[in-house]
Amino acid sequence: MNKTCIQCGKEFEITESEIAFFEEKGLELPKRCKDCRKQNKKNKVKRYRDRKRAANAVKSDQDKKGNGKMENTTKTEEKGAAKQNAQKSRVATDLHTFQADLESDCKTYQQKGFIAELIDNIKRGLKLGSKK
Repeated sequence: MNKTCIQCGKEFEITESEIAFFEEKGLELPKRCKDCRKQNKKNKVKRYRDRKRAANAVKSDQDKKGNGKMENTTKTEEKGAAKQNAQKSRVATDLHTFQADLESDCKTYQQKGFIAELIDNIKRGLKLGSKK
């Protein structure tokens, strides 16, 4: 099969085995000749390397100035502390809710005469735990 390259305008041939390969992989048939595809791939790698070098240069400048890392570390620590405080608050709320529910259940069970001795032992346990 002959096609025209959309980049350079040259005509190029796609063999039956290439067609089968692209169809098997679920890919579109190439629109560019092998030379243009090869050149684009080289350019893509070059752009990637250039971006990587630029990012490393910026990072190096920040390290020299003492910026960047310390600020990011401080922000990360602040986020961690905020999460920890929120979690402590949730635990305290959950514990308070649990104790209130337990007291309500205890009253109900005592009024009905169920497992009074067990409830007294649980209350004593809670009182001992809260003193620590």
